[in-house]
Amino acid sequence: MYGFQTFRNPTTVSAGLGVSRAPLFALTSWPSMPIPSADLAVEAPRQHAPPNLRTLISIASAAAALVGFARDVIGHAIAARLGDADWFSTSTVFAQLNTPARLAGVCGTLANLVLGGMAALLVRIDKRFTSGWYFLWVFGCVSLMNSGRLLYAAITGTGDWSTIIMNFSSPWFWRILLAAAGIFIYRPALRFAVIALRDLVVRREVAYQDLWRLVLAAYLTASTLLTIESALRPVNGGLGEIAVVSASFGLNLGLLIVPAFISQPVETERIVTRTMSFDWLWLTFGLAAAIAFLSGLGRAIRF
Repeated sequence: MYGFQTFRNPTTVSAGLGVSRAPLFALTSWPSMPIPSADLAVEAPRQHAPPNLRTLISIASAAAALVGFARDVIGHAIAARLGDADWFSTSTVFAQLNTPARLAGVCGTLANLVLGGMAALLVRIDKRFTSGWYFLWVFGCVSLMNSGRLLYAAITGTGDWSTIIMNFSSPWFWRILLAAAGIFIYRPALRFAVIALRDLVVRREVAYQDLWRLVLAAYLTASTLLTIESALRPVNGGLGEIAVVSASFGLNLGLLIVPAFISQPVETERIVTRTMSFDWLWLTFGLAAAIAFLSGLGRAIRF
């Protein structure tokens, strides 16, 4: 009969068997599970925080002021160069522009359209919702929607553009042509505003419920700033408040119909707009640009 030796201490074995004195549970325990890293941890759902309204207004204010500066400074610079040119100063077109300010206004509108087109190209390159993107979007929309000045001049018979066609033969033909040109150019401006915002919604950069916040901040800020500046500038010896208000808020009216062309996406999980918090730098820049614009600094700069 073989005998069996009972070990009173289960944690050790005979040294003669060549087994180290180690706890038996260390040999028979389950392998330890790896601790998940922070990158693999499940991200907690973010709470919906809409873009800061003060930051949006500051950005829109800076963009609208820059549009006004471009129209005043660049428009006057081009008009001055044209006025000095012999081939233009002796033309019938120049004779119908009874004041240099009329020619500067026409050239300023054309400058806005060119700069607005450049801003639209830059917006299409950047696919993220940032403060810089919003600045370029507002600047591009307000600049391109200046084409509404052509339609406004054709309907009311007032303004810089109407002065050009007033003494033309068949003025009604030229007014119809001017209105058609305004509508033709305004359509791409509206298309740009819609496509740029729609791309951000599709890319989950902007939540659908925040569209009106972005649009209203741009429309009300830009229209109010341009209205105040136009009211401070005499028109034909008077203020002309009704015409000023209708023109300023009417030019950017296309912004209000932008959300109507963007469909709400069908998503299983809620989309949260990329964070845009309050920024003191944009507040300072927007306030300084608005004050400089309303003080007439753009009309005082001459090249």
